[in-house]
Amino acid sequence: YNLVGITVGKRMSAVVRCLVDSCRTVVVWAVNLIIFYGFSETYGSPWKPHSWLTAVGFLVLILGTLMYNEVLPMPKCLQLPEEVAPGDTDSVLERVTSDLVVLKADIAAESDD
Repeated sequence: YNLVGITVGKRMSAVVRCLVDSCRTVVVWAVNLIIFYGFSETYGSPWKPHSWLTAVGFLVLILGTLMYNEVLPMPKCLQLPEEVAPGDTDSVLERVTSDLVVLKADIAAESDD
């Protein structure tokens, strides 16, 4: 498994390797369903009440990987505000860091009371 992953990473890209890793789990799950419903109920696994959550999770995982690696365009609702340039995330990071420091100080003050 690791040898194949390293080879894919070298010859193609890390994006492809991430997608292959994600799809491998989806394929194993789908094959289990196909075996159970198509061949024998002795083997494989059935669709359970929460299997839809697994399917949604796989979809989110694969879509997130594709968007993170810029294979798919990022939806407008998930993009940074326009006043922040794509390469200038320092101001956003400083704002988040200062908010976390204030939050940590508030929690520490409450625990002292």
